[in-house]
Amino acid sequence: MSDEKSVSEARRRFLFRATAAAAAAGALFPACGMPMPGTDAGADSGTGGDTGTGGGEFVTNVMASSIAMGSVQLVMQLRGDPIVVGRDAGGYYAMTGVCTHNGCPVAPGAMMIGCTCNHGATYSLTGDRLTMATTGGPDMRLPLQHFRMEIRGGVIVVFLNAMVPNTTRVMA
Repeated sequence: MSDEKSVSEARRRFLFRATAAAAAAGALFPACGMPMPGTDAGADSGTGGDTGTGGGEFVTNVMASSIAMGSVQLVMQLRGDPIVVGRDAGGYYAMTGVCTHNGCPVAPGAMMIGCTCNHGATYSLTGDRLTMATTGGPDMRLPLQHFRMEIRGGVIVVFLNAMVPNTTRVMA
């Protein structure tokens, strides 16, 4: 059993690193609504730094104006889990970029967000659960958790230690 768990953990780490590397290069699913490098929609890779507030404030370096209505963008932190920022008719929002089932990174697309662990879990672009994982788990029915965020000088700032309801939005 411990061999199976260590293989699963090693796979999870590999998938996370592979996803992080692809996103940092601006190549993660570019045909699925992700900004293309060198276009107006592409802010930088989103590898903004912590501003020294105890790890809770993350300056994404993503311009709010680069998020199209009805789309999301994966933002990689230098340390920590990925974040998904999005925009809908209500405004801008930020949520965790890891699946609630096994904690694997998610991969945003044009119509939904999928988990990279290949267990079938999918989410809406606002983080609501669309399909459950094919394997059991205590958190497999939960939506993606949303964070408090604000827009400063046009840049999205996420407060990782402040959870908010999934309906919370910020206007630019």
